Amino acid sequence: MPEFTSPSAFDTDAVTTYCINFVAEMLERAPADIDPNAKFSRIGFDSAMSVQLIVALEQFLDVELSPDLIDSFPTIASLSAHLAKARAQLPKDA
Repeated sequence: MPEFTSPSAFDTDAVTTYCINFVAEMLERAPADIDPNAKFSRIGFDSAMSVQLIVALEQFLDVELSPDLIDSFPTIASLSAHLAKARAQLPKDA
């Protein structure tokens, strides 16, 4: 899975890049072939992959996330924006 060592450097672009790389690896495609504005379902991402992405994001961001988050934010772009906003609202030591 994609590696990022500094969640403190978290921002929308960082999580977007992480998600693109994760999705590309899961689908065995090049990251350049992943459209961050396409719905996960349209690019071939299934529910099992969605759970794997959420688990990976929990580790990357060091936060607990709802397993059905992708249902509410069905694209990489919308998920990344939501997570960046939510992360920015956490206390600095969280």
